[in-house]
Amino acid sequence: MSVSQKHTSNQTFRMMLYSRPLHPELFELHQCRSIRHGEYEAEQWLMPGGHVVRFQIQNQPLIEVVSHQTDHLPENGLMHALQAYGERDYDLPDSGRVRFFTTNLTD
Repeated sequence: MSVSQKHTSNQTFRMMLYSRPLHPELFELHQCRSIRHGEYEAEQWLMPGGHVVRFQIQNQPLIEVVSHQTDHLPENGLMHALQAYGERDYDLPDSGRVRFFTTNLTD
């Protein structure tokens, strides 16, 4: 059974955007990958039914969490949260060198 088949329709996935780092111990991580390119750095953390992506340039981090288990996550540094089901858009206000936007679409 795949991870996506384990979740029932009543589980609500959320996309949360943070302006501060989150500790890896908050998540059940299955795989991690780091990427560096010049002054840009990104980490991808895969977990059952979701992911965490940390993007950073200099000292400005952005962390995206997509999961159905978000009740235990801190509110400190939370910039935006939205359901990851249905059509939703979010465009982070321009903050200089980083531009973030997301679109969730469903059939």
